Amino acid sequence: TFKTVGQYFDPSILKLTDAYIQQIQQNFHIDFSANEDFYITILQHFRYLSLPLHYFNEISLQVNAVRSNILIELEIAYSVQELAHSYYQRYLNETEILYLAFCIAGALRYYNYTVPKQKTVVMCHLNLPSIWDLKYRILDKFKDYLEITELLPIHMKDTFDFSDTDLILNTSGKEITNDTDCHCISISPFFTIEDQNNVNTHIINQQIHQFYDDSLPSSLDLLENGCWHERIDTQDWKYIIELLFSDFSENRYVSDNYLADVLQRESILSFSLQPSVTIAYSMKASSKTVLSIATLEHRIKINSHKTRIIILAAFRLEERTMLFRLINELLYSGANLNDSRFLKTKEEFLDFFERNLE
Repeated sequence: TFKTVGQYFDPSILKLTDAYIQQIQQNFHIDFSANEDFYITILQHFRYLSLPLHYFNEISLQVNAVRSNILIELEIAYSVQELAHSYYQRYLNETEILYLAFCIAGALRYYNYTVPKQKTVVMCHLNLPSIWDLKYRILDKFKDYLEITELLPIHMKDTFDFSDTDLILNTSGKEITNDTDCHCISISPFFTIEDQNNVNTHIINQQIHQFYDDSLPSSLDLLENGCWHERIDTQDWKYIIELLFSDFSENRYVSDNYLADVLQRESILSFSLQPSVTIAYSMKASSKTVLSIATLEHRIKINSHKTRIIILAAFRLEERTMLFRLINELLYSGANLNDSRFLKTKEEFLDFFERNLE
């Protein structure tokens, strides 16, 4: 328990763990300090890493597929590196970071259980027996995240008050409300696998959304006002990063150690975790939150993903959670990123993302 950990763990491991949890709260505004189960689990993980020899079982699933499903958790896990270097006199490797990300993933799931469920209205163009069945198809998959407050026929769309509704699941394909705070997803009466994936994407999107403030710049604004290099004809990843970094350096937004930090991160844990779009960054403080973007004449293969657009991001200290917004809006928008694989200009990319963020 919180009270007895001192009997089982070395004070230096306790100090490392406490510092990491405090750092997560400061940098990402996520408070894990009250989660006793997580605390004890991460203490064990950090102690295991301190042993002269430690062995991790191989992850039998494709590692890239695993990583692409825990992007946020990986970013939080990787932020331990400076603390790890102070304690272990080395940086953690990819496998050690990945297992730490699993700890973070479990903590975030618990964290998400403690927030209110999304108030959901189900609207169906079929009769009552069908919508009643649909209710339980939905709850069977998402009862931990959705609270179904109403079952409604479509003809009530103009008379029902949706002001207290977070999500509408609708079988008619019609526009239901203009309220921007209420999200609407079209589904079939049989709640297919595709429907389930769409709802799951929305839930993940909303979960990430709670970790950043809407007062931050939108991703589209940052892209619009960023530095662009179009149709670069090279296969040299390092050259591209150095080119994008030069925009920051020339404007004196970042210090020289920013580039070294980006390249070190890439050598340990690749930034390329999704097809077509790669977001690289450093958490070294910048004087301005800004993006530099390169589109490639020919896609480059990084970490088994073929990339067309590379975005380098720098953040003001007070706006570090903008990273979550970028990941959420560009990588978790529900868009099929493979559809952007032929786009080569600023105008084409802005149009693509704007359509998928509406």
